[in-house]
Amino acid sequence: TPVRSTLSRQGYSKLYRRGVNGPFWYDFETPEPDRSYHPIPGRYTRFGDVTELLQQVDDRYVITGPGEAIELVFDGRHLPPLPDGWKRQFVFLTDGWTKDTDPNTVTSQGVGPLPFHGMKRYPYGPEERRPNTEAVRRWQKEYNTRTVGAATRTLTTLQ
Repeated sequence: TPVRSTLSRQGYSKLYRRGVNGPFWYDFETPEPDRSYHPIPGRYTRFGDVTELLQQVDDRYVITGPGEAIELVFDGRHLPPLPDGWKRQFVFLTDGWTKDTDPNTVTSQGVGPLPFHGMKRYPYGPEERRPNTEAVRRWQKEYNTRTVGAATRTLTTLQ
């Protein structure tokens, strides 16, 4: 569990290949000039502390745009010391959704409708409703305060 998680504008990391036909890698320490990735219009999570949203799997999550990153800080003091010459590597298991602006994607022109864990399909139809609990309402009000582009009813209304 992270002890601190911060959402911020990262910019774009330099792409490179280790071999001629190898996969692309990202050099997070070397920024590139901003590419022309335009964020999907809608409400995004405010910059700053988002630790509360990463504590458990639920229908409250961080909504990020292009060039943004979450820095995760962990307390490793409880881990046993490593033998000389060893180093730790970590694997992050995540739970979330990814959306793009491909014109062939049904809901590509806005952040919403926001997905949720109990949905039968996405985009979900009028027979399904996103949970409207107190926790979800507080998440919308306190965290998703950054409006990008033209917001519409679909983007800002909880169903």
